[in-house]
Amino acid sequence: MGALTKLQRGAVYIVISMVTGAIGRLLEPGIFDSDAPWNDLVAQRRVMLENSTLEHVSSLLYAFSLLWFLAALMTIWDHVRDDDAAGTAVRAGVLLAGLTTLIMAVIEGLDHMAVRSLTDGIGAGADTDQIALSLLSAKLGIILFVWPIFYIGIALAAFGMMRLLPGGAHRVISGVTALVSVVTAVLVVLVEHIEANEFWQAMTAVLGIMFFLWAVVLAHAMWKGRLASSAS
Repeated sequence: MGALTKLQRGAVYIVISMVTGAIGRLLEPGIFDSDAPWNDLVAQRRVMLENSTLEHVSSLLYAFSLLWFLAALMTIWDHVRDDDAAGTAVRAGVLLAGLTTLIMAVIEGLDHMAVRSLTDGIGAGADTDQIALSLLSAKLGIILFVWPIFYIGIALAAFGMMRLLPGGAHRVISGVTALVSVVTAVLVVLVEHIEANEFWQAMTAVLGIMFFLWAVVLAHAMWKGRLASSAS
């Protein structure tokens, strides 16, 4: 890593984040179980109890992926120094996305404690099932609170990068990412009460494709040294 430039190290961080995050999500208990939607806490508690070791591993991997993504964001923060409109948007967006990414990484520990409560009886004398549900409810509440802030941060960063990335596909994908992120932030605020799992699955699929394309484009530009530090 010492032979790489600062931007190239950031590109490596993005790739590591994508790989560890994908593995963590694929290993997550209940991810392919239609009877265990992410907003059904009772069903989530059930699959956690049935796959306690896998839950620990998947939560740890996903937390690692978020921290690697945070490291990539900090690389961009350090690289973009200009105080023009594009640089300000990128730095403000990176700040919002970075803070919320750290929060989302930390609250993966709530899954860990929910499993510990169910399997090891932490909280002896209390209703361990209720403790687990409370921990999962707290995690879901924090996620629904920080999601809009995260997507606004990504929107600002992607919008600013339209001026800092080379032309063509790089700028187009960054612009689409900014637009989709704004729409997502609004949707999460307005329709977070919707229980239909099909809606959330569709939104997650769209976001997954969008972020994958944006991450690939961003990592490519950073590896090639084509992310400018200033719009000028």
